[in-house]
Amino acid sequence: MKKILPILFLIISSFNAFSQEEDEVEVLDNSYIAIQDQSLLSEKDLIHCDFIDPNRITKLFTSDNESKYRYFDTINWIYSEEFKLSRKFLNRKYIWLKIEKVQGIAKFYLNNQLVFETNNSFISYKVDVKKFLKRGNNTLKIQFVPISSVLNYDNNKYNTLASEKRVIIRYPQYKFGWDWHPKILTPSFEWIMIESSDKKIDNIHDINRPFDYFVQTLKIENDTAYMLLNINNDKHYFQISKPKLWWPNGMGEAYIYDYLSTKEIGYNKIEQDIRFGIRTIELVQEKDSIGQSFYFKINGKPMFVKGANYIQSDFINYNEIESAYLCGINMLRVWGGSNYGDDDFYDKCDELGILVWQDFPFACALYPADSSFLENVKQEAEQNVKRIASHPSLALWCGNNEIWEGWMNWGWKQEVKDSAKAVENYNKLFKELLPNIVKEYTPTINYIHTSPLHGWGRKESLTHGDCHYWGVWWADSTFETYTRKVPRFMSEYGFQSPPTLSTLEDYMSKPYSKENPEFAIHQKHPRGFELIDNRIKEWYGDYTSDEDYIFKAGATAQEAYKIAIEAHRRAMPYCMGTMFWQFNEPYPAIGWSCIDYKNNPKPIYYTIKKAYEPIIFSIDKYSNPDSIFIYICNDSYESSSLDYNIQIKDNNDNIKFSVTPNTISAEKFKSKIIYSIALKDIKNFNPKTDYLWVEGEIEDNTNTYERKRKISNYTFFVYPKDYLDKNKYNEVKRKYYQ
Repeated sequence: MKKILPILFLIISSFNAFSQEEDEVEVLDNSYIAIQDQSLLSEKDLIHCDFIDPNRITKLFTSDNESKYRYFDTINWIYSEEFKLSRKFLNRKYIWLKIEKVQGIAKFYLNNQLVFETNNSFISYKVDVKKFLKRGNNTLKIQFVPISSVLNYDNNKYNTLASEKRVIIRYPQYKFGWDWHPKILTPSFEWIMIESSDKKIDNIHDINRPFDYFVQTLKIENDTAYMLLNINNDKHYFQISKPKLWWPNGMGEAYIYDYLSTKEIGYNKIEQDIRFGIRTIELVQEKDSIGQSFYFKINGKPMFVKGANYIQSDFINYNEIESAYLCGINMLRVWGGSNYGDDDFYDKCDELGILVWQDFPFACALYPADSSFLENVKQEAEQNVKRIASHPSLALWCGNNEIWEGWMNWGWKQEVKDSAKAVENYNKLFKELLPNIVKEYTPTINYIHTSPLHGWGRKESLTHGDCHYWGVWWADSTFETYTRKVPRFMSEYGFQSPPTLSTLEDYMSKPYSKENPEFAIHQKHPRGFELIDNRIKEWYGDYTSDEDYIFKAGATAQEAYKIAIEAHRRAMPYCMGTMFWQFNEPYPAIGWSCIDYKNNPKPIYYTIKKAYEPIIFSIDKYSNPDSIFIYICNDSYESSSLDYNIQIKDNNDNIKFSVTPNTISAEKFKSKIIYSIALKDIKNFNPKTDYLWVEGEIEDNTNTYERKRKISNYTFFVYPKDYLDKNKYNEVKRKYYQ
């Protein structure tokens, strides 16, 4: 037997106790003494064991520290703590051990007796433990199995991929290593609670909410909302006359009903406070002359999605959701390689009017479908679907991220032992189990089995359904390619940039160069530096100092998102959504996020915020080499009158072309050309000295004090490195962002 010793310090005090009328609770959170298998650790390593505390794990991300602790998944971790229980506590009829978000495979012992085992970090566990406890001192011990040992299995047994053995563990997939995150497989749990009560409490998550419930809007008709309240599978139908509807960000008020009791809506069996919003949401996928549509209807109206992909990590920063709201985002796609959100996440999205496209946590691999795995997923999905069901922000369930694309396009058919069995497994999990659970508990919410249906290398990706277009990144294409690759709904695309200088200074040393290991380790994509360099040099030329590289990399990425989003908005209603990759990040990466690890907005955040305004000018100089087309794009449900002028100037502000057309209407929910210019009509046109500026004023019915709001846009005709006056280039760009 290997010798086990306690580490040298107690992080913080272990237990907090409180009472609630008849109930009592003992809470063990992330405060514990940790014990380790010492055979793999040196004396020096002991001082770093507190990295397992989620509040301290960020130390791993500084400089190249992460490279020193890659063996964490090979260690037998044991958490142990003593606590006292009173006779009053023990005399209660029910005593439960409740555990939230156990990451890793663990055995739980009370007073040296095995209570139960966990193997799914997406399940909240509640176990009757009355018989294991005693008056006075008690001991809780949690023993985690080394994850590396669990991954040592024959993938052919499950007909999965040898390269992706992570699938056997229900654990946030990005933590096994992704192209924006290191491999970090330390065990953890969010909280542990021992609860006693004389009342049976079914709800696992919230001790103040004794019963699971969910509310659904069935339909809105003749100024009446027809609602369903489901409590513990007991359905009750009710109506609300003249309802106040819940609307997404930028489209109206996100109104929340907060009833003091279920009795107020005629449900007399159980008294419980409930919160809900009234709205209908529908994903429309219809065959048409082009292919197949993909768009959302909210309260019967089509909407243009201005969204982002969101990484649901262990440590949710709710300022991120506020930042998304201020950016103009109306939908977040919770990506399938991460996690389900906690209740506070969905509450915040409800409050701010941000719809949630929720992937189930499966991504980029083939998963097992044996009876044991399916039963585990069934418990996980039922628990989380019921938990999330009431939130008006919930817009869509998606079975997985990119698995069907991987099967069709990434060579998996040649890697598996039995390709027919692989398809059968896929169907069992993503076309039978998950959609049936969604149908049972959220009958009004659509389900799709995968995103996307067609890979970006196939022509159908632009005509049928949603698209993950990665040609600009993986294929090293120019940013202008975004204007030619416009799909029906763009659900992933993006370009990398570094964190802000503030975050760089906290986590990375100078020089900010791929030659510096402490900087380079934060780039997880194998070609990341190369692909960034290619576009920097194309747009801005060579770079010099650390700060010059950071500035030019950020500015280059801004060009990518400006071109892409404007192309998507110009194409409305052919294209009905743009969701960039990615909004946030759980690691200080040189990556795709628009806010960095410390929630600091990167330059692209401001680009996206401008491009996501309800009414924008957009300038198309790409579709015809001899002409320029100015669009007005309005994705709101209100038309506005528009006064505007167009000027083409040189770097000395000499006007070469100027026009002030008559007042026009920026029609509601429409994108249209409002003016076109032939280059031959521009006097002495010189692409290296000239630029276009368009500016206008629109009526703003949302603002009580200012009835007019300015909008503007600009374009140059050459890359910044080729423009003769760099100061003028920067001046025009700053004016646009003011």
